[in-house]
Amino acid sequence: MNHKQKELLEEVISDLRQYYSNFNARILSEEGDTIRISVEMPQDEDKNWELSGHLAEKLTKILVDYGYYFWVLPSR
Repeated sequence: MNHKQKELLEEVISDLRQYYSNFNARILSEEGDTIRISVEMPQDEDKNWELSGHLAEKLTKILVDYGYYFWVLPSR
């Protein structure tokens, strides 16, 4: 993972922790500009959908702006 990818991922995690104090993500693997991350999703279904929406919005912006693809694998 290059410096910019790490910076962007840390920014997303930090931002989401403001809304979801228990937000947790970890890197599973890296292949070129694609990074697979595991994200611990809330048990509450409404919060799960809300977090999914925020995460999708932020990661889509990174893909469009920088060309970096973060592949999210939800976990519980």
